[in-house]
Amino acid sequence: MQPNIAGPLNAQCGKCLYWEQHEAAAAMGECKRYPPQVVMVRDAGDAQLTASSEWPLTLSAAWCGEWIDQKYRAPQASTEA
Repeated sequence: MQPNIAGPLNAQCGKCLYWEQHEAAAAMGECKRYPPQVVMVRDAGDAQLTASSEWPLTLSAAWCGEWIDQKYRAPQASTEA
């Protein structure tokens, strides 16, 4: 049985104006509601931490209280000449 993790009125991240699907996984994406967060990362075999910035990753079926329907996304301008 699939858990019900959707919020009010089926307000899922995957249907949010601020959410962008991750390239490698269809069920994951980045929340772009706020600026990227600073995180400390360590490359494999490297002892030193390096500061980086990343958007928060969320599941497409997750939700938060700041959801806005993606139907309000402005159409992108055509790059064709």
